[in-house]
Amino acid sequence: MVQPRPGDTMPDALRVVSAGAARELVDRLAVELGGDTVSATFGPVGVVRAAVRSGDGADVVITSAGEMARLAADRLVDQAAAADLGAVPTALAVRTADAAPDLSAGLEPVLAGSDAVYCPDLDRSTAGAHLWSVLQRMDLTEAMRPRLRVFPHGAAAMAALAESVAVTPVGCTQLTEILATPGVRAIGEIPPPWGLRTVYRVAQLTGAARPDLARYVVALLAAAGRRDLRTSLGFASVGADGQARCGDSSRG
Repeated sequence: MVQPRPGDTMPDALRVVSAGAARELVDRLAVELGGDTVSATFGPVGVVRAAVRSGDGADVVITSAGEMARLAADRLVDQAAAADLGAVPTALAVRTADAAPDLSAGLEPVLAGSDAVYCPDLDRSTAGAHLWSVLQRMDLTEAMRPRLRVFPHGAAAMAALAESVAVTPVGCTQLTEILATPGVRAIGEIPPPWGLRTVYRVAQLTGAARPDLARYVVALLAAAGRRDLRTSLGFASVGADGQARCGDSSRG
């Protein structure tokens, strides 16, 4: 198995295509391995799906457990080189200096008190699609539509929230993306009964150009010795049954 040393320059970088929720985890690994060992691209789960199915030459994929199961059913990933990274809650955020709204009364008062809601793509991202689904079930789509500030992915949405000139803005995306963005802070998961925790998995693609290095990177990202790091970045433990603890989803 290839185990690159820090500072090594590899002739062809390992290509990782990843959901934005794992950006900080992958970026830290790339720095640790050094050189040009890893080349990563990030996007919502829907964008990751399209990249993998287009056969764009990626070696490793990180996506939701639900989407990974569909890729496995189509034999696009190597099940022997796949592992859970953890469960990530969809959470709410405010600018660092802003007071946190009271979540104890539920989600609707938080939305009603906001003059702008920063979120990722409402169709292709996990957090954005979930937020839109919740608004539909709460019959708030028309009331909230003018306040939505939609961006291609969660990192962009949180960066925009940090610079927002709105009076009482809030953000909604995956917790890992909130924690990785300067100028914003997480105030909690979406209150019940609307909460969502998404299990993310990493796997080697069946057509990986560098299978040995791909397997090594998969093992490194999911290693038990890195559990504390993953937790600090916003990944929660996954139960033995593969389900998110205290959560309700592993959707794509």
